[in-house]
Amino acid sequence: MSPAGPQRADAGASGVVPAQVAARWSFPAVIHDDPSGAFQGAPALAVDGAGGMWAVWVDDRLGTPGAAFFTARRPAGAAAWQPDARVMLRDGRGRRADPAIVVDADGGVHVVWAETHGADADIYHSRLEVGSKVWTAAEAVGDDPGGAQQASPRLAADPYGNIHMVWVDDRHGTLDILHSRRLPDGTWSPPSRVNNPADGDQRDPALAATKHGDLIAVWQDVRAGRGDIYASRLPPGGLVWWPNGRLNASTDRQLQRAPAVAADSRGRAHALWIDDAEQVLRIATLPDPNGFWDRDRVLYAARRGTLLSATVAGGPGGQVVAAWAETRPDGSRIYAGVVPPDGEPVAAARVDASPLVSRSRAPAAVIDTGARAHVVWEAETAAGGADVLASTRALDVPPYPAAAVEGWLEYVPRGPSCAADGFVTRLCDGLPGPFIAARGVDLVPYLGSYVHVSGVRVDDTACAAVVPTEVAFKAAPCPRDTAAITGLLTDGGVPVEGAVVSAGDAVATSGSSGRYFLQGLTPGKRYVVTATLPCALPAAYGPFRALRGLNALPTGAFTRGEVIDDCAIDVFDLVRTAIQVKADGPFLPACSDVDQDGAVGIRDLAIIAANYGSTCPAPWRPPTPAAAPALVRAGRSLPDMLTGPAWRRAGRP
Repeated sequence: MSPAGPQRADAGASGVVPAQVAARWSFPAVIHDDPSGAFQGAPALAVDGAGGMWAVWVDDRLGTPGAAFFTARRPAGAAAWQPDARVMLRDGRGRRADPAIVVDADGGVHVVWAETHGADADIYHSRLEVGSKVWTAAEAVGDDPGGAQQASPRLAADPYGNIHMVWVDDRHGTLDILHSRRLPDGTWSPPSRVNNPADGDQRDPALAATKHGDLIAVWQDVRAGRGDIYASRLPPGGLVWWPNGRLNASTDRQLQRAPAVAADSRGRAHALWIDDAEQVLRIATLPDPNGFWDRDRVLYAARRGTLLSATVAGGPGGQVVAAWAETRPDGSRIYAGVVPPDGEPVAAARVDASPLVSRSRAPAAVIDTGARAHVVWEAETAAGGADVLASTRALDVPPYPAAAVEGWLEYVPRGPSCAADGFVTRLCDGLPGPFIAARGVDLVPYLGSYVHVSGVRVDDTACAAVVPTEVAFKAAPCPRDTAAITGLLTDGGVPVEGAVVSAGDAVATSGSSGRYFLQGLTPGKRYVVTATLPCALPAAYGPFRALRGLNALPTGAFTRGEVIDDCAIDVFDLVRTAIQVKADGPFLPACSDVDQDGAVGIRDLAIIAANYGSTCPAPWRPPTPAAAPALVRAGRSLPDMLTGPAWRRAGRP
């Protein structure tokens, strides 16, 4: 497979140049796939190193209010959210609320929430390992001494693989803000108090981490007998929070509330809150973590309604976006705008403009690595339930410096200190060049070739990379006479990360986009490509004769239903799954949750039944698109790159 010649990205395709065409917020889309009409709300949102979105929300589809959390992911560049997955909870009892979500530096996704059992309220944590679809069993965190009330957990991830949590805790007799960090080995540090002194009550915390690892916490504080907004900083690796500082300059206003905080790519922190007395949004900026906060200013004034809640997000190019919920005579609405750097008020734009939406509230916002702003929120349905919806828009960012690299182009499933897949070039001496992002120009057709890549260097995001804008073949100073193989792997229409792919002595793993790349093969030799994934039968493609250069195979899908690892989908898998239908996890074996949505049910049995009798190796099948969700959710399937040789059929018992 050889492209006709050099390629250049369209204007705006790299995600790092002005994109005026998409300056409006997109039509709201439902992000969950539950058609029952049950309540879904209180969403939280996070962005991963590849620019993908992760959302978590309270979900009542199981029949009990506050009984479960579900999550969904929208990969970078995708038009649709992937199917929902249930967070693995401790049991079906208790009431759960106030979820928070973050993605760590290694790509692991973390969720925390408040859970009430009787009169006891605690904080729980669950993690989604890289490449997995099953959340770990819930664990209690916060070092609860017993009887203390804990609430309002908030998360942030630093660049060193740690995640940090702050929450409200009354173990000392008043409401305090406590902090704990989770180390990469999974241990949580003992709680430390953020507010100092401990006078009065503190509540409603928010937390952000700068690109250098400084933690910035803000909260509402009544130590002076009124509702003020305070902030503190914890330096990277520090154990003691710095002295607290009040952010609202005036003390004659009665109530400041609903604080939010975010850090942008330049290392600045921005705190946003609601001034109830004047019904305005106020914002304060910390230009340097070692310095002082700028004086707060009015960002937006509500002229026709009441401000309900607000959020703020920072991203590439120092961009900052504020979003808020505001009542109007015909119901509450979601508004958002880019925070002007010159101190001017924000230009508000309605985000939830849709006839399907009413009484919107609880917005959450992030900016991804491609400089697109995303907002999710809760909105009531006509049937009396609630949905979680999302909207997005492109942002303008300052120009980045030009960059150019050349060498043999390779695919890498994970960049250095980055949870995204992409590319690198390798010179004749074998040394790799800088990480190249998988956006902008499509570099896949050039894999295994010697190329010259031009683009821009984006180093102010969590995943520093060269974003390509043009690519061309170049004569290699060290010619190679080898073959390479690439393709995509899916599971239920969703890209598979972490699958092991082999051909002869060559072995590789698939990245977050589902892509794999095998090189160093012998032209003219016949190969069988085998892919393995836990809980699925190994897939085999071939045999086929490898051609010199790049061999692009059709997209393949795995055969699910291998509950018991015996290389066959049979009655043993069916029985093992059936006896765990509607049971609370963890499931034994874990593969009993065939579709990996956090619950064992009829859908898992249906998958086993559909693949009953399959044995190893399973045929390398064309992908099956995921089921179309309800309402306005968009979708697109992954196209096959190239039609290849005939499918290899599996034997039957």
